[in-house]
Amino acid sequence: MLENAEPNESHRIIAQIENELKDRFQLITQNVDNLHRRAGNKRLFEIHGNYREIKCSASCREIRPIPTELKGKELTEDLTQEEINVLKCPNCGAWMRANILWFDEYYDERTYKIDSSLKVAKNTGVLFVIRTSGATNLPIQIAQTTIQYGGYVVDINLENNSFSDYLSTKKNKLILRGKSIEFSPKIKQLIKNCVEQCV
Repeated sequence: MLENAEPNESHRIIAQIENELKDRFQLITQNVDNLHRRAGNKRLFEIHGNYREIKCSASCREIRPIPTELKGKELTEDLTQEEINVLKCPNCGAWMRANILWFDEYYDERTYKIDSSLKVAKNTGVLFVIRTSGATNLPIQIAQTTIQYGGYVVDINLENNSFSDYLSTKKNKLILRGKSIEFSPKIKQLIKNCVEQCV
């Protein structure tokens, strides 16, 4: 299903914004679907992992690209012996699993880029929060860090959420309600105008 999904217009606009801002742009995403990368983003931190990789379920935590031998299956289909073999860690023999943050797990730097994303937040001027509720702790920490170090947070969501609760008493914020596609073309144009004026 993920392989058949295509980046939408908002994904493409975010990639165009990165192209405009170059190394002044970082994308921190909770999405595991690879659509930002497929739309053209290169400077990104996938803080919930991604489905294109597998990692060892034991302590060695080996991370590898998903083997090409693995194909999509129906729920009733069994794994072949070849698929079982490629799903065993070559270092320790434990099962490999999706390199995706599960609900009972903690963020770390190696897999989920906690330190890197907080460093980006510390050094950002404007953080755009788009289509996320803030139900997990790292995204909220990113917004808090941005505010703490003098940056601004723009919350673009359909409805109020944990971000809007946190931002309600802050001065360095803008809360916009609606679909991202309603705002992203305007944001792209504003950024383009700013970049042209700075050159």
